[in-house]
Amino acid sequence: MLNAGDSQRVAELMRETAAAELLPRFRNLAKHEIREKKPGDLVTVADVASEQRLASGLAKILPGVPVVGEEGVHADPSLVDLIARPGGTCWVVDPLDGTANFAAGRDRFAMIICLVRDRKTIGGWILDVPNDRMAAVEKGQGVTLNGVAVHGKAPVGPPN
Repeated sequence: MLNAGDSQRVAELMRETAAAELLPRFRNLAKHEIREKKPGDLVTVADVASEQRLASGLAKILPGVPVVGEEGVHADPSLVDLIARPGGTCWVVDPLDGTANFAAGRDRFAMIICLVRDRKTIGGWILDVPNDRMAAVEKGQGVTLNGVAVHGKAPVGPPN
């Protein structure tokens, strides 16, 4: 599904989006740029702008593959159904994971993208935006952190 170089293109898109839409707004949001989707669930102008930019860029990497984004799903909950389509492919995007932290000026937030094909995740990318650390995985290719292969045993027991 992903061609050679596509995973790197996703990572570059994420970094470019963070630089253009998230970092300039970090600790610079006006009150009117933050709202609640529902009680306790924040969304900012940065979430919306980031998702729009990611969707546009992902459409160039895999034309015709729909994007199921957090903010898009809020507007149209039926988009979630795209993830479970037998034989279907879609991008799943959280353009700003940790919005409450971001809105409060705390530097614990990320951007997450995964590629789902036939109800299975075949690729995933997580960008720790404040620390510019990128973890990526492609089915059958292993995990990388900032482009370097991660080796080791799977952790034993539940995550903390």
